[in-house]
Amino acid sequence: MSTPRRSPPSTGNRASSDAAPEPLTQSQKNQLQVHFTDEDELDLLNCYLEVAGSKNSQPTLDSPALDRIATALGHKFRHSHIADKLHRLKIQYHKFARTKSFIKTPHHLRILEIGRSIWGKPHIPRTKPQVISRRIRGRSVAKKKGVDLKNFPVLVSEFSRQFPGNGVWREGLKGMEEWSLKGMNEKWVLLHIEEAELKARRVALIQRQIGTTQTKD
Repeated sequence: MSTPRRSPPSTGNRASSDAAPEPLTQSQKNQLQVHFTDEDELDLLNCYLEVAGSKNSQPTLDSPALDRIATALGHKFRHSHIADKLHRLKIQYHKFARTKSFIKTPHHLRILEIGRSIWGKPHIPRTKPQVISRRIRGRSVAKKKGVDLKNFPVLVSEFSRQFPGNGVWREGLKGMEEWSLKGMNEKWVLLHIEEAELKARRVALIQRQIGTTQTKD
């Protein structure tokens, strides 16, 4: 009596599981390929310090400033990568400045040294107290009152959009420290860059899906 032959197992599921993954978009490839070496990080900090023009004077991270930094780095990184890395290096600098035990390598020490020239508090020499009349003191206070909001265009634009016709927020911003306003402005610039990249990714995804639909038809 002959043994019946068994039919080979179905390969339908295996074929579907072995299907080639969907290719990554150019934006996704850029995100995966971005890597800052130790040398890149130090070059970025030095470029940022050069753009500032003077120590302890942080430039606004707008498109022109990012263009200058990207050019100095040989256009190896996009604006969003540069802004994000500077934000991370700033956090790392403050971590080292607060607790020296976190400094483990010579590279960490260089971040602290260069970062102190960018984000450290400026040294103000002490002077002997002087007696100033109320009239002169009042004039000096009036001259120093408020900061120029023109240096923070992105921040002002967002507040104007959120509070149209209400100028109270301008006085509030003018009463803040300049370094604090720069930090707020940088966050809005980074958010705008991320939103622009997200829109581009959405358009690419829609175009790819439309092409897939047309191919099936």
